[in-house]
Amino acid sequence: MYGQMQANNKVEACFWQPDEQTGIMMRVAGEIQFVNDLKLKKKVLEDRPFLKEFGMTFNHPGLIIFRIAKGEAYFWTMANNFQPKEMIKFG
Repeated sequence: MYGQMQANNKVEACFWQPDEQTGIMMRVAGEIQFVNDLKLKKKVLEDRPFLKEFGMTFNHPGLIIFRIAKGEAYFWTMANNFQPKEMIKFG
């Protein structure tokens, strides 16, 4: 997937928070930027110790960090399913 993102930096991500009904979904679409920050990579490994089980270290070439730096997002629930999307632009 890293190679695909290098070739085309446009992505869409979905985050879902379940609840008693169907939950809330946040969809984010935009352009990514790769982040090569040693301090951030160390923090990622500290916060996610399971990555070390895969042989990840802060200087491992497979530890890729990116951010969606520019784009738009919206929230979705079953209650607002048929309403127009209220887009939140950022970046």
